[in-house]
Amino acid sequence: MAEKSATKFNVLDATQKVGEQLVGAVKQTQGLTLDVARAFAETVPPVPARLPEAPTVAVLPDVQEVTAYGFDLAAELLGAQKDFVVSLASTFAPAKKA
Repeated sequence: MAEKSATKFNVLDATQKVGEQLVGAVKQTQGLTLDVARAFAETVPPVPARLPEAPTVAVLPDVQEVTAYGFDLAAELLGAQKDFVVSLASTFAPAKKA
């Protein structure tokens, strides 16, 4: 019988490299999007400064606060999901003994 050469492939390292490339691509896309948004914002006339004083607009929440809350909530949900999946995975594949 012919011997097969076994090559080791580190899945975690490969996954990490792909993840880094994905994050880099997302950040590059975000930068381009911000550049386009800034260019667009420069061509549009500014919102009147007195707009926040109008009674109907005063009830609107601060955009930064809403955004921060949304991301905080997403982080909590992602953390809970991670804990669940780790527990579920350990149910099917118990931890290796040292």
